[in-house]
Amino acid sequence: MPLVHLISNKVTMADTVNAILAAGGRGICGDNISEVEEVNAISDALLLNIGTPHERTLDTMLKAGRFANKRGIPVVLDPVGVGVSRFRVEIIREILDKVKITCIRGNGNEICTLCNLFNVGAGLEDDYTMLTGDKSPYEPIKALAGILNTIVISTGGTDYVTDGVREQFITGGSEYCDKITGFGCMLSGVIAKDLAAGKDLNISDFEKICRTLRLYKKAAEDAEFQMQIINFAGPGTFKCLFMDKLYEYFYKRA
Repeated sequence: MPLVHLISNKVTMADTVNAILAAGGRGICGDNISEVEEVNAISDALLLNIGTPHERTLDTMLKAGRFANKRGIPVVLDPVGVGVSRFRVEIIREILDKVKITCIRGNGNEICTLCNLFNVGAGLEDDYTMLTGDKSPYEPIKALAGILNTIVISTGGTDYVTDGVREQFITGGSEYCDKITGFGCMLSGVIAKDLAAGKDLNISDFEKICRTLRLYKKAAEDAEFQMQIINFAGPGTFKCLFMDKLYEYFYKRA
Protein backbone atom coordinates (compact mmCIF):
# COMPACT_ATOMS: atom_id res chain seq x y z
CA MET A 1 0.00 0.00 0.00
CA PRO A 2 2.16 2.86 -1.27
CA LEU A 3 1.96 6.17 0.56
CA VAL A 4 1.19 9.25 -1.53
CA HIS A 5 2.22 12.65 -0.19
CA LEU A 6 -0.41 15.21 -1.21
CA ILE A 7 0.04 18.96 -1.41
CA SER A 8 -3.33 19.37 -2.92
CA ASN A 9 -6.59 21.08 -3.65
CA LYS A 10 -8.40 21.70 -0.36
CA VAL A 11 -11.78 21.44 -2.10
CA THR A 12 -11.15 17.84 -3.16
CA MET A 13 -8.44 16.64 -0.79
CA ALA A 14 -10.60 14.24 1.24
CA ASP A 15 -12.07 12.65 -1.88
CA THR A 16 -8.61 12.25 -3.39
CA VAL A 17 -7.30 10.49 -0.29
CA ASN A 18 -10.40 8.26 -0.20
CA ALA A 19 -9.86 7.34 -3.86
CA ILE A 20 -6.22 6.46 -3.14
CA LEU A 21 -7.35 4.31 -0.20
CA ALA A 22 -10.00 2.57 -2.30
CA ALA A 23 -7.40 1.88 -4.98
CA GLY A 24 -5.08 0.17 -2.51
CA GLY A 25 -2.83 2.99 -1.38
CA ARG A 26 -2.57 5.47 1.46
CA GLY A 27 -2.42 9.25 1.54
CA ILE A 28 -0.81 11.82 3.78
CA CYS A 29 -1.47 15.55 3.45
CA GLY A 30 1.47 17.73 4.41
CA ASP A 31 1.69 21.28 3.09
CA ASN A 32 3.63 22.99 5.87
CA ILE A 33 7.11 23.85 4.70
CA SER A 34 8.52 23.05 8.14
CA GLU A 35 7.62 19.35 7.86
CA VAL A 36 7.47 18.74 4.15
CA GLU A 37 10.79 16.89 3.84
CA GLU A 38 10.02 14.65 6.79
CA VAL A 39 6.61 13.76 5.33
CA ASN A 40 8.06 13.16 1.90
CA ALA A 41 10.87 11.03 3.31
CA ILE A 42 8.36 8.33 4.28
CA SER A 43 6.28 8.62 1.09
CA ASP A 44 6.40 6.66 -2.16
CA ALA A 45 5.01 9.33 -4.51
CA LEU A 46 4.21 13.05 -4.51
CA LEU A 47 1.07 14.72 -5.86
CA LEU A 48 1.10 18.47 -6.52
CA ASN A 49 -2.34 19.99 -7.19
CA ILE A 50 -2.70 23.77 -7.59
CA GLY A 51 -6.49 23.89 -7.19
CA THR A 52 -6.39 26.23 -4.17
CA PRO A 53 -3.11 28.10 -4.70
CA HIS A 54 -1.22 30.28 -2.24
CA GLU A 55 2.29 31.74 -2.17
CA ARG A 56 3.29 29.58 0.80
CA THR A 57 1.88 26.51 -0.94
CA LEU A 58 4.15 27.15 -3.91
CA ASP A 59 7.21 27.30 -1.67
CA THR A 60 6.17 24.02 -0.09
CA MET A 61 5.56 22.39 -3.47
CA LEU A 62 8.98 23.43 -4.73
CA LYS A 63 10.72 22.14 -1.63
CA ALA A 64 8.79 18.87 -1.70
CA GLY A 65 9.31 18.45 -5.44
CA ARG A 66 13.06 18.93 -5.28
CA PHE A 67 13.29 16.53 -2.34
CA ALA A 68 11.16 13.95 -4.17
CA ASN A 69 13.45 14.28 -7.21
CA LYS A 70 16.45 13.72 -4.98
CA ARG A 71 14.83 10.55 -3.64
CA GLY A 72 13.78 9.36 -7.09
CA ILE A 73 10.06 8.94 -6.38
CA PRO A 74 7.28 9.78 -8.88
CA VAL A 75 5.91 13.33 -8.97
CA VAL A 76 2.45 13.95 -10.46
CA LEU A 77 1.34 17.49 -11.32
CA ASP A 78 -2.34 18.46 -11.60
CA PRO A 79 -2.54 22.02 -13.04
CA VAL A 80 -6.09 22.74 -11.87
CA GLY A 81 -7.47 25.95 -13.39
CA VAL A 82 -4.10 26.96 -14.83
CA GLY A 83 -5.72 29.29 -17.36
CA VAL A 84 -7.88 31.08 -14.79
CA SER A 85 -5.28 33.55 -13.50
CA ARG A 86 -1.75 34.79 -14.09
CA PHE A 87 -0.88 33.61 -10.59
CA ARG A 88 -1.66 30.00 -11.46
CA VAL A 89 0.34 30.32 -14.66
CA GLU A 90 3.33 31.62 -12.69
CA ILE A 91 3.01 28.73 -10.23
CA ILE A 92 3.03 26.15 -13.01
CA ARG A 93 5.96 27.81 -14.78
CA GLU A 94 8.03 27.79 -11.61
CA ILE A 95 7.19 24.18 -10.73
CA LEU A 96 8.02 22.98 -14.24
CA ASP A 97 11.24 24.97 -14.20
CA LYS A 98 12.48 23.63 -10.87
CA VAL A 99 10.95 20.16 -10.43
CA LYS A 100 11.21 17.07 -12.65
CA ILE A 101 7.63 15.94 -13.19
CA THR A 102 6.83 12.29 -13.93
CA CYS A 103 3.46 13.12 -15.46
CA ILE A 104 1.01 15.97 -15.85
CA ARG A 105 -2.71 15.23 -15.78
CA GLY A 106 -5.26 17.86 -16.67
CA ASN A 107 -8.51 18.39 -18.52
CA GLY A 108 -8.65 19.74 -22.06
CA ASN A 109 -8.71 23.38 -20.98
CA GLU A 110 -5.69 23.00 -18.74
CA ILE A 111 -3.58 21.03 -21.20
CA CYS A 112 -4.40 23.47 -24.03
CA THR A 113 -3.29 26.32 -21.78
CA LEU A 114 0.03 24.56 -21.14
CA CYS A 115 0.49 23.99 -24.88
CA ASN A 116 0.01 27.69 -25.51
CA LEU A 117 2.35 28.63 -22.65
CA PHE A 118 5.11 26.64 -24.32
CA ASN A 119 4.27 27.94 -27.79
CA VAL A 120 3.21 24.59 -29.24
CA GLY A 121 -0.54 25.21 -29.25
CA ALA A 122 -1.06 27.52 -32.23
CA GLY A 123 -4.52 26.80 -33.59
CA LEU A 124 -5.35 24.40 -30.76
CA GLU A 125 -8.65 24.97 -28.98
CA ASP A 126 -9.88 23.53 -25.72
CA ASP A 127 -12.02 20.91 -27.42
CA TYR A 128 -9.31 20.06 -29.99
CA THR A 129 -11.56 21.01 -32.93
CA MET A 130 -8.95 23.28 -34.52
CA LEU A 131 -6.13 21.78 -36.55
CA THR A 132 -2.63 23.23 -36.81
CA GLY A 133 -2.37 23.33 -40.57
CA ASP A 134 -2.82 19.76 -41.77
CA LYS A 135 -1.56 18.24 -38.53
CA SER A 136 -3.43 16.32 -35.86
CA PRO A 137 -4.89 18.52 -33.09
CA TYR A 138 -3.13 16.22 -30.63
CA GLU A 139 0.30 16.96 -32.06
CA PRO A 140 0.85 20.04 -29.82
CA ILE A 141 0.27 17.87 -26.74
CA LYS A 142 2.82 15.37 -27.98
CA ALA A 143 5.23 18.27 -28.57
CA LEU A 144 4.58 19.56 -25.04
CA ALA A 145 5.46 16.15 -23.58
CA GLY A 146 8.68 16.16 -25.57
CA ILE A 147 9.64 19.66 -24.46
CA LEU A 148 8.99 18.91 -20.79
CA ASN A 149 10.35 15.34 -20.98
CA THR A 150 7.31 14.05 -19.17
CA ILE A 151 4.08 12.13 -19.74
CA VAL A 152 1.11 14.38 -20.48
CA ILE A 153 -2.46 13.20 -19.93
CA SER A 154 -5.46 15.12 -21.24
CA THR A 155 -8.63 13.66 -19.76
CA GLY A 156 -12.22 13.96 -20.89
CA GLY A 157 -14.68 11.87 -22.88
CA THR A 158 -11.60 10.37 -24.49
CA ASP A 159 -8.34 10.40 -22.54
CA TYR A 160 -5.20 11.16 -24.52
CA VAL A 161 -1.82 10.19 -23.08
CA THR A 162 1.59 10.71 -24.64
CA ASP A 163 5.24 10.69 -23.66
CA GLY A 164 6.25 12.69 -26.72
CA VAL A 165 6.77 9.58 -28.83
CA ARG A 166 4.06 7.09 -27.97
CA GLU A 167 0.39 7.98 -27.67
CA GLN A 168 -2.80 6.25 -26.59
CA PHE A 169 -6.48 7.16 -26.82
CA ILE A 170 -8.60 5.68 -24.04
CA THR A 171 -12.38 5.77 -24.29
CA GLY A 172 -15.17 4.94 -21.91
CA GLY A 173 -16.34 6.36 -18.62
CA SER A 174 -19.68 7.88 -17.69
CA GLU A 175 -21.53 11.14 -18.19
CA TYR A 176 -21.80 11.33 -14.40
CA CYS A 177 -18.06 11.93 -14.15
CA ASP A 178 -18.78 15.60 -14.88
CA LYS A 179 -21.45 15.77 -12.18
CA ILE A 180 -19.10 15.42 -9.20
CA THR A 181 -16.27 17.78 -8.35
CA GLY A 182 -12.80 16.34 -8.01
CA PHE A 183 -13.13 13.43 -10.44
CA GLY A 184 -9.89 14.46 -12.14
CA CYS A 185 -8.18 15.21 -8.83
CA MET A 186 -9.00 11.71 -7.64
CA LEU A 187 -7.58 10.26 -10.85
CA SER A 188 -4.32 12.17 -10.33
CA GLY A 189 -4.06 10.63 -6.87
CA VAL A 190 -4.68 7.12 -8.18
CA ILE A 191 -2.08 7.66 -10.91
CA ALA A 192 0.49 8.72 -8.28
CA LYS A 193 -0.32 5.63 -6.23
CA ASP A 194 -0.05 3.32 -9.25
CA LEU A 195 3.28 4.80 -10.36
CA ALA A 196 4.65 4.07 -6.90
CA ALA A 197 3.04 0.64 -6.65
CA GLY A 198 4.45 -0.45 -9.98
CA LYS A 199 8.03 0.66 -9.45
CA ASP A 200 9.24 -2.94 -9.23
CA LEU A 201 7.33 -4.09 -12.32
CA ASN A 202 9.10 -4.45 -15.63
CA ILE A 203 6.81 -2.00 -17.45
CA SER A 204 7.23 1.66 -18.27
CA ASP A 205 5.49 4.54 -16.52
CA PHE A 206 3.62 5.15 -19.77
CA GLU A 207 2.19 1.61 -19.70
CA LYS A 208 1.30 1.90 -16.01
CA ILE A 209 -0.59 5.12 -16.63
CA CYS A 210 -2.50 3.69 -19.60
CA ARG A 211 -3.57 0.75 -17.46
CA THR A 212 -4.74 3.10 -14.69
CA LEU A 213 -6.78 5.21 -17.11
CA ARG A 214 -8.49 2.14 -18.56
CA LEU A 215 -9.43 0.76 -15.14
CA TYR A 216 -10.59 4.18 -13.91
CA LYS A 217 -12.93 4.56 -16.91
CA LYS A 218 -14.14 0.98 -16.48
CA ALA A 219 -14.96 1.70 -12.83
CA ALA A 220 -17.02 4.73 -13.90
CA GLU A 221 -18.86 2.71 -16.55
CA ASP A 222 -19.71 -0.03 -14.08
CA ALA A 223 -20.85 2.48 -11.46
CA GLU A 224 -23.35 3.92 -13.94
CA PHE A 225 -24.48 0.42 -14.92
CA GLN A 226 -25.01 -0.41 -11.25
CA MET A 227 -27.26 2.63 -10.91
CA GLN A 228 -29.41 1.30 -13.73
CA ILE A 229 -29.74 -2.03 -11.92
CA ILE A 230 -30.95 -0.41 -8.69
CA ASN A 231 -33.05 2.07 -10.68
CA PHE A 232 -31.74 5.05 -8.75
CA ALA A 233 -29.62 7.63 -10.55
CA GLY A 234 -27.87 10.73 -9.27
CA PRO A 235 -24.40 12.16 -8.68
CA GLY A 236 -24.33 11.20 -5.01
CA THR A 237 -25.21 7.59 -5.75
CA PHE A 238 -22.71 7.53 -8.61
CA LYS A 239 -19.92 8.79 -6.37
CA CYS A 240 -20.52 6.08 -3.77
CA LEU A 241 -20.77 3.33 -6.36
CA PHE A 242 -17.69 4.63 -8.15
CA MET A 243 -15.62 4.42 -4.96
CA ASP A 244 -16.79 0.83 -4.54
CA LYS A 245 -15.76 0.03 -8.12
CA LEU A 246 -12.33 1.60 -7.56
CA TYR A 247 -11.93 -0.76 -4.63
CA GLU A 248 -13.03 -3.71 -6.75
CA TYR A 249 -10.79 -3.03 -9.74
CA PHE A 250 -7.67 -1.60 -8.13
CA TYR A 251 -7.55 -3.32 -4.75
CA LYS A 252 -9.50 -6.58 -4.70
CA ARG A 253 -8.28 -7.64 -8.15
CA ALA A 254 -4.69 -6.50 -7.65
